[in-house]
Amino acid sequence: MNYFRSFFLVFMILGISKLAVAQEKYAVLITGDYAGDAYSVPISDQWNDGQGKGLRGFDEFWNDTFLMWEMLTKPIDEGGKGYSEENVYVLFAGGQDYYKSQPGVDGRYRPDDGSTVVTDYSASMGNLSLVFNGLASGTGGLPQLNQDDFLFVWTFDHGGGSGGNSTLCLIDGNITDDAFAALVNPIQANKKVFWMQQCRSGGFVDELEGNTTFFHSACQANQNAYRANDTPDIENEIRNNVTYHHGEYNFHMYSVTNGESPEEGTTSYNGIPYSSADLNSDNCISVSESWLWESARENSPETPLYSDLGSIGSTTSLRFPTLMFEDITSSENHRGIIGVTKDVRVMPGQTLTLYDKAIVHFINDAKITVEAGASLVIGDNVEFIMDDPHGTSDPSHSALLVRGNISFGSDIKFSSKNGHDWKGLDFDAMTTSYTLQGIEFDHCGIYGSARLTVSNS
Repeated sequence: MNYFRSFFLVFMILGISKLAVAQEKYAVLITGDYAGDAYSVPISDQWNDGQGKGLRGFDEFWNDTFLMWEMLTKPIDEGGKGYSEENVYVLFAGGQDYYKSQPGVDGRYRPDDGSTVVTDYSASMGNLSLVFNGLASGTGGLPQLNQDDFLFVWTFDHGGGSGGNSTLCLIDGNITDDAFAALVNPIQANKKVFWMQQCRSGGFVDELEGNTTFFHSACQANQNAYRANDTPDIENEIRNNVTYHHGEYNFHMYSVTNGESPEEGTTSYNGIPYSSADLNSDNCISVSESWLWESARENSPETPLYSDLGSIGSTTSLRFPTLMFEDITSSENHRGIIGVTKDVRVMPGQTLTLYDKAIVHFINDAKITVEAGASLVIGDNVEFIMDDPHGTSDPSHSALLVRGNISFGSDIKFSSKNGHDWKGLDFDAMTTSYTLQGIEFDHCGIYGSARLTVSNS
């Protein structure tokens, strides 16, 4: 479908510049060890009150680690969150995938291709420092995160308390909430999200919370966390006569965010569809929506805790670190990976600024309309993507529609993630002249009546 209309359009496309490196999504998954055997963990601080201790007794440590890794790294068009495997750092037990020492583990909890290794490091004090210091400073062969990046941290295993501090148990010792925060807080990121399943996890909130951080733990600082305790066919699966367990908190968080429980094909919980957690019906579960779902369905003696000082929870998800789904009635600035999940209007008198290197995904047939009297400021190396993995969108609707003022940076790209046509850039009854430097169109074009000169910078 061709959306070019040549009302006074003048093109001089002399070349295409390569986009600068854009925001990346990163995750660190930490599960200390199977059952705290490497050192002394008091029974009061052991997972599930120390019940079922033994190599197979705490299979949820591996099960939930694997599920989180799989959900993050699975391609978006297969229901995952689209993280690069290289950007997901797994610190698990002694450093080896659990199923390698337990050949009877069901194929559900093994990588599909049989050759992928999930675990990157043992969950030691030294490796925790290596990973977090690396992400903060770019040392140890790890990338240095910056203000355009997103960081997700998930923790499991035992947790305890010491001298008024909560602790996370690792393979060779306990790290306090203060020491953990001292490693994580220096990492520069646009946003950070923490999910913590271990006992006493709520004690980490004071050290980690902030205006660009969303924190959610399974329990309070003085509570233990527990294994999922509903009948196995609801929260813990039976496969070949073996029960595969999960943490109560982990089960709910994974299931609602994934849209399907660990028992594949199960898309509801006690008859309530996971999709009902999507309170604004934008086909994307925000971290605040997952918090509301999980906290309402806890049936263990644990009280979930969350902190959202900057009120970012409703506009943050694991797939899109920034969500846009409401009209802009007060000027906003955004950077990094952005998901436009519903039609958004920049209202008169307001300005939407997209910083350099932002990547803007249009899903659900959504579009951005810059109304007359409103402004859109686009930085350099910004990319707009029609993101329709199943080819069901209406290409005549998705667009960046301009009726007001617009300021272009250089090297801007309009593209299609899955090769489906869409409208692209639409000037609605405008005759203003613009000069665009290094703009590129793929499966879309320019529509409308503006006078444009397009050139390379």
